Amino acid sequence: MFYRLRKQFRTRTFERAIRGILDTPPIEVIDAPWCIVSMVANTDVSMYLLALKSFYRKLGRGKVVAIVDRDMPQTLRETLARHIPGLELVVLEDIPTGTCQRGGTWERLLYVLDRSDLEYTIQLDCDTLTVGENLDEVVYCIETNTPFTMSDGFSLLPLPDIVDQAEATPSDYIGVVAERMFRHYPAWEKLRYVRGSSGFAGFSRRGFARAEITRFHQQMEALVGRKRWREWGTEQVASNFAISNSPGAVVLPYPEYASFTPQLRPSLAKFFHFIGEFRFSDGYFAARGREVIAALQNGKRPAFPPTPKAERQERLPLAFTRTLTLRSAFRYLAWRAQGGQGTAWLRLRSGPQIQLRPASSGNGDYGVAYEIFVHRYLASPVWIPRVRVKRIVDIGANVGFSCLYWLATYWRTEVIAFEPHPGHVAQWRVNVARNGLESRATLHAVAAGAANGRAWISDAGTSSRLSHAAESGCEIQVVDAFELLADVRIDILKIDIEGSEYELLEDPRFGALDVYALVLEWHARSDRLWGREWCEKRLAELGFRVYPIFEKKSFGMMWAYKTQWPVHGDADHGGPASRAIAVGRRG
Repeated sequence: MFYRLRKQFRTRTFERAIRGILDTPPIEVIDAPWCIVSMVANTDVSMYLLALKSFYRKLGRGKVVAIVDRDMPQTLRETLARHIPGLELVVLEDIPTGTCQRGGTWERLLYVLDRSDLEYTIQLDCDTLTVGENLDEVVYCIETNTPFTMSDGFSLLPLPDIVDQAEATPSDYIGVVAERMFRHYPAWEKLRYVRGSSGFAGFSRRGFARAEITRFHQQMEALVGRKRWREWGTEQVASNFAISNSPGAVVLPYPEYASFTPQLRPSLAKFFHFIGEFRFSDGYFAARGREVIAALQNGKRPAFPPTPKAERQERLPLAFTRTLTLRSAFRYLAWRAQGGQGTAWLRLRSGPQIQLRPASSGNGDYGVAYEIFVHRYLASPVWIPRVRVKRIVDIGANVGFSCLYWLATYWRTEVIAFEPHPGHVAQWRVNVARNGLESRATLHAVAAGAANGRAWISDAGTSSRLSHAAESGCEIQVVDAFELLADVRIDILKIDIEGSEYELLEDPRFGALDVYALVLEWHARSDRLWGREWCEKRLAELGFRVYPIFEKKSFGMMWAYKTQWPVHGDADHGGPASRAIAVGRRG
């Protein structure tokens, strides 16, 4: 009961926040050989108008279809007609389903497939919002008859790979259950799939027929059972299957096209899908909606920053306690009250235990822990499906907090760590052993460089640097990282080595490493005063797409991803020579 009351309150609050959409001018519907189809419930009219108007002002053309319930009041129908002249209304109950089920939005999918037999058809959910300056990728897909879907970091893969991922995913959700059963689907080795979203998808003309989805429905119902196949979510599985097995299908680049979730950096997105309760998280949907409404009304932006509450809270004092279990939070507060004296073992809510040593000893334990577990700098801005990550290389592992983060976040991964500082090495072993993770983490107590040799490392805590001239500190061994990693597939590569990153990045062999994602902390040096610009340019030359995380006067952090997404046609479509934009996913 409390849940229903809470949802009703939040829904009404959201509706009040976006009611200004009813005061915006009607859109000018311009005919084109494609249509935009949405399923509109009686309670979602305002939200639908916000979704459609924000999308249509960027697309500019296309027919518009709304699937509505037979009992939709006449007043609501008139509201839709007033705001969308030329709108085509389709009654949900009149859509034939044949042997496929009714409910669970299956009617919508079947209508879209029927429509796409005649023209390119875009499925647009009411809980979506376009906020970017352009939708170039979508326009490209429409103009080249290329099917697309959104996918929060997941890739379009052969079914055997999908089955492998599903079997490693601890979930009883019907979508994952269906993916596990794909191994029994006829001719499964020749088919593909992506764990995408039916909330925003493009169906190519004559790309996938209703008859094919009917066969899919029958096969999957037989494999998972009638009761389970009638659960909410199977229509999304079917939509993903239809898109994936249409000629030339692509996945829109993420995070430009993204579901609004806690791990997303909203400033990177230009198209949102607000799923379920995330619709109300931090009031962000309403805030960005009002921004769009203001632009539709008079071209002005509202006088408030669209910053999620969660991001603002990270700046508050004692934010570290939010990452800890209750008992450890009190232990941490006591440690702080004593001026950081003594040693404190703390358990994070994510599972691992970490040791904070006395702050007076010159170590940087607290600062490193704050960056990793509060600021979450190691949380990828481009969602990487956790089941996909099997190997992480951590160059500059410090005292092991980053390794604990990796091992807790990605349950299938192993970590190969490099750390030359003797003090950090000893503490790394303490932290990893305390958590019983020695079997999943390997430490090389050496510096990773571009050639084998010897060097000196200063004793300056987290700012310890390498030097090839004898200095205060200690002498350490340097190994050629490229010899060690030449044949290693690396899902995430972290480099944080206080200025020595340039020797690795400029080595010709760096581009040959099999790296999917890179997280790099760059540092200014006397010969690299423009460190960020140099690193971004170098990574771009190597085919990476860069996402800056933060920048300070002499150092900063960035993530980068090395994969491709076509944007200017290819041989399959007879378009011009292919060009590609690197995006955060593996094909």
